[in-house]
Amino acid sequence: MTTLSIRLADDMAERLKDIAKARDISLNKVMFELSTQVLAEEEAKQRFLAR
Repeated sequence: MTTLSIRLADDMAERLKDIAKARDISLNKVMFELSTQVLAEEEAKQRFLAR
């Protein structure tokens, strides 16, 4: 497993923390879910373009 550090605008970081709190999950889990979604979208795009 890899640890990443990212820079976010303060307001964006706060909004993500609010989302995590509302969902009763960690900020790490929110970022994991967002990353998974982006990767799935990219894979779907690549499959579409390959046709």
